Amino acid sequence: DQRTSKSSILTHNIMLRFHQNTLVVCLMAAVLLAPSAEAKAKATSAQAGQKSIIDILNPAPQGPGTVDLGTAGDFAILAKSGVSTVPPSDITGDVGVSPIGRGALTGFSLIANSAGTYTTSAQVTGRLYAASDIAPTPVKMTAAVGDMEIAYTDAAGRVNPDHVEYMTGALGGATLSPGLYKFTTSVGFSSDCTLSGSSEDTWIFQIAGDMSIADNKQ
Repeated sequence: DQRTSKSSILTHNIMLRFHQNTLVVCLMAAVLLAPSAEAKAKATSAQAGQKSIIDILNPAPQGPGTVDLGTAGDFAILAKSGVSTVPPSDITGDVGVSPIGRGALTGFSLIANSAGTYTTSAQVTGRLYAASDIAPTPVKMTAAVGDMEIAYTDAAGRVNPDHVEYMTGALGGATLSPGLYKFTTSVGFSSDCTLSGSSEDTWIFQIAGDMSIADNKQ
């Protein structure tokens, strides 16, 4: 059971942008309303500091360079060999499997749409796609898996990790800043783990072993 929410991050960004715009308007008004030499000098000084203020309110993305997911980014879960759930799960976003067929989506109690191009499940807020669905789904899935493999090769090839064997892989309860994390063994989440950053930041986890998440944890 794994849940993901971006509402707090999006709200935070909107608030920052609102305040940023307010600061810019105030600085511009100071220039227009005070044309004296002294005021111009003050305005110039304020404008010089404007960039640093904006940078604080809207900082550059943190972490390693982004990984281009291509059409694989359309899916919350995408796999080649199958996806299984032990109900109840709560998945937000589309789920897909390819080149394997619909039979590899187990535990979902699938309901096919009338055209047979996808299925739905009470456990998924989204659609489930498989290579055995009716066209054009097979082409869609082949493209998504191809993009996933390209993205995997990119992420797996990143060097100079920011963290190696962080917390020996026991990440339950951890708060993780953006960065490249490398593990030569397995990684487990016995309790909730927090990714602390913005929607523009990047986290990459290179895990040689398994990744396990305890029930009802995020």
